[in-house]
Amino acid sequence: MVLRQALKDFYAVLRRRVWAVRVIVLGFMGAILVGTILLMLPQSTVGERLGLVDALFTSTSGVCVTGLTVINVGSELSPFGQGVLLFLIQAGGLGIMTLSTFFTIVLGRRLSIADRDIISSSFSPGAVPDVRSLVKSVVLLTVCLELVGGTLLFFRFVRDYAPSEAAYRAIFHSVSAFCNAGFSLNRGSFVGFQGEAYVNLVMISLIILGGIGFVVLIELNNRLVLRRSKAAGLSLHTRLVLVTSLCLVLGGWFLFEIFEWGNSLSGKPFSHKILAGLFQSVTPRTAGFNTVDIGALSNPTLLLLMVLMFIGAAPASTGGGIKVTTFGVMVGLALSRFKGSDDVNMFSRRVRGEVVRRALAIFTAALLVLVLFTMLILIAQFGFASLSQTEGGFLRTLFEVTSAFGTVGLSTGITPELTTVARILVTILMLIGRIGSLCIAVAIAAGEPKIRFRYAEETLMVG
Repeated sequence: MVLRQALKDFYAVLRRRVWAVRVIVLGFMGAILVGTILLMLPQSTVGERLGLVDALFTSTSGVCVTGLTVINVGSELSPFGQGVLLFLIQAGGLGIMTLSTFFTIVLGRRLSIADRDIISSSFSPGAVPDVRSLVKSVVLLTVCLELVGGTLLFFRFVRDYAPSEAAYRAIFHSVSAFCNAGFSLNRGSFVGFQGEAYVNLVMISLIILGGIGFVVLIELNNRLVLRRSKAAGLSLHTRLVLVTSLCLVLGGWFLFEIFEWGNSLSGKPFSHKILAGLFQSVTPRTAGFNTVDIGALSNPTLLLLMVLMFIGAAPASTGGGIKVTTFGVMVGLALSRFKGSDDVNMFSRRVRGEVVRRALAIFTAALLVLVLFTMLILIAQFGFASLSQTEGGFLRTLFEVTSAFGTVGLSTGITPELTTVARILVTILMLIGRIGSLCIAVAIAAGEPKIRFRYAEETLMVG
């Protein structure tokens, strides 16, 4: 009887997690389908209608807040098409389940157990006692920050555009920045604002706030603004996100300046060099805006950006990648093994073994996905041509793949040149990059079965 009940409980947990993953995937795919249909309408474009593949690519890039595009959003999409794209960005940034749950709450309906389980797994490392309050806080915080960012950008854009156009562009870029989407109505992204500290700092602030995650934002808001929390210090999750993010920004800034000071930044004023380095250290995780020509960067810089894109933003954020906490746990695991310890300790706290295993699974799966899709896209784009025939095609393709997986949107310029098959592969990759880590986390979160037996142990040579 005890064994039967244990099996029933485990099956129920597994079934709920499979259902949660299915809902997440279907939610994003449904939004992509609706966006594709709307973008294919004649009203969505200025000139010719978008074909199925291009509309699907653009819709997926919007919902997955990637920013890669095969069209010029500012000139080829009509105001209606840009509005559709803006809604897709907002929906993808908040999360489809978050929006649907929010509207369910607004309509006064009760949340199902499945909804509560998905939201809890998506926005918190632990159990969430009040899902309704969490969803309301996430939506309210997002709207407030985007409005503040839009207002600040308006004061700059109104110098170049009519007030209505300036307000529209300010809101579009504020939403795109906070959602870490990287879509811009400007030709050349923000290259024209390279030396303007005001615009750079506003955009950087929005990107960082959207990238550190709602869990961190709510905790900081409760502690610093509302002063509700009476705990002795910040949670381990918040501390790890903030410290790791700061190290990546400062480290990326320092290395970018070293690599590009005499290259793409050569001849630029000192202030332009400093701002460009800081901006390009922040945007690869995972916003996708740029103030320099990505195609003109040196190979070491491209490798640096790929590392930052692969790591990405924080969990429960608008960004992608394997997440800074996964990277932090992997670094902690390596350090603990070098010290001969079985425990991963951070900030005087021990990380649960389940979390370490989850991070290792996400890290390994991400590497395998990058290798597989790089190989497939190389074949789809170049066939079996030699290295000399592709003229740097491998590095540019790997950069594009990493950007798509990290939902970044940076490109060396090959996106419009992709073949139809390659565009479809990148579309699939963007979806995997947006929901892959989340699905893995939900699927293997808590409720692991107890080990009832173990096989005989045997040694193995590694390294």
